[in-house]
Amino acid sequence: MLPLYILVGGASSRFGVDKASFPVDGRPWAEHVASRLSSPGAPSRLGTPGAPSGQYTLVGRLMHPDALPGAHCIADAAEGEGPLTGVLAALDHQRRSHGEGLVAVASCDLVRPEPQWLAPLAAAHWAEPELEAAAYQAAGRWQPFPCVAHTRWTQTLRRLLAEGVRSWQQALAASRAHAEPWTGPADGPPQANTPAELRLRLSP
Repeated sequence: MLPLYILVGGASSRFGVDKASFPVDGRPWAEHVASRLSSPGAPSRLGTPGAPSGQYTLVGRLMHPDALPGAHCIADAAEGEGPLTGVLAALDHQRRSHGEGLVAVASCDLVRPEPQWLAPLAAAHWAEPELEAAAYQAAGRWQPFPCVAHTRWTQTLRRLLAEGVRSWQQALAASRAHAEPWTGPADGPPQANTPAELRLRLSP
């Protein structure tokens, strides 16, 4: 299994309550995302130090840590500075813990993600060994999560963040990144930013 990191550092301002601990399909949302992406069917690590099925790391500050007892959580690289700093924290943690390799990164507001979503992103790295990141693209825009990144991306990310870049679109345009066409429903991997949008995504 690819090492899996779930970003939980957002303020959830549009959602109104903490997304990471909000119940989805009977479990906290962050756990819902992690359990689905780390289930059988996710791509093999193929030489990347990975994690057992179901194991994941949260990135960011949990508003309600009691809702996710026992979850492994690491600090964001810079709180409140956007998701790129969460990706950087994940890559740094992977390098310190296991050395160089690939990681899967997802946001805690994905709705019923499928482990198969990671396969073409990982395959892009295996086909192009110098790649820094791979993510989906739809309607001419990068879809941030899930993505598969290599720890070599840390140097580029640090430089971009130091230059004031906080946009996912700008960061990937300035990196050695693979754009995988999104062929699923809607306009990208389903996410929800409001309770109404979540109810719509969860409806049959």
